[in-house]
Amino acid sequence: MLLPVFLSLTPSEGDIPLSPTDGGLILLLLLIVLALAGYWISGYLQRRRLQREGRLTQAIVFKKWIDTDSDGDSSHYVAYAFHADVPGKGVELIARTELSMELYQQASVGGTLMVRYLPDDPKYCFVEAPAASPAAHN
Repeated sequence: MLLPVFLSLTPSEGDIPLSPTDGGLILLLLLIVLALAGYWISGYLQRRRLQREGRLTQAIVFKKWIDTDSDGDSSHYVAYAFHADVPGKGVELIARTELSMELYQQASVGGTLMVRYLPDDPKYCFVEAPAASPAAHN
């Protein structure tokens, strides 16, 4: 047998009432959650657009480095340059990105990477993979 549940909007004896600062804190937390959700959705849509509309090109790696935080966790970075065919002109771009350890180990200074970028806004780009060496095609 189901029993109805009654909610009371008035505090009963023993309840701790919310103070005005509690409401402000709840609102602040809600705004933070909404901002993070919006940031995540924006990034997701940008990645989908890159997959759908992006162009592939080769980039040249000119620097590699590893940053280690205070916990001992390492992040692997490369800096690279590439030419983007922007409508009406070409643009040379320099970018940096964090890579997985596997891609980082495959990348070499002076070597190439495959980069996908948006033709109308090439600052949005990401490394897809190391470029295949000419010997790999023989």
